[in-house]
Amino acid sequence: MNRSFFVYGERYGFGGVRVAISGSDGSQARVRLRNEGTIRDLWVPGSDLIQEDPE
Repeated sequence: MNRSFFVYGERYGFGGVRVAISGSDGSQARVRLRNEGTIRDLWVPGSDLIQEDPE
């Protein structure tokens, strides 16, 4: 299952980043950074970016 989230990546110094979660457990995230027309993808653990909603 692939889910898309929009999160605020303050730890990366950006106002907002596009994050695609791969794996049903959200174990891996692709962070797509856009800066002045340049696109850069970073792979990071999904748990670093996404927290489960307690409700």
